Amino acid sequence: MSYPDHDAFSRHCGPGWTLRADAARTLDVQLLAAEALPAPGGPAPAGGGAQGFSLVFQTPPGEAISQGTYEFAHEGLGRMQIFVVPIGADDEGMRIQAIFT
Repeated sequence: MSYPDHDAFSRHCGPGWTLRADAARTLDVQLLAAEALPAPGGPAPAGGGAQGFSLVFQTPPGEAISQGTYEFAHEGLGRMQIFVVPIGADDEGMRIQAIFT
């Protein structure tokens, strides 16, 4: 499966995302951040390939999900399976992170 790159995700930060938590539950989530990861061993040479990046989403308040692969959908980027890990929760919801390398 081909995924959008860092630039495509970063243009779609904010609301407008859904996450299928299970067969009966879909959550409206927002993409809080799309951040480039430092290249291992330092910066890659120009044209040296894709750089890894991190995505941080937030669920609605009171909605928690466990580590796993979920279907995410966005009108501009389509549907995709993304593996996420919970990284923290507060009154605004649970933050979950995906790493692309």
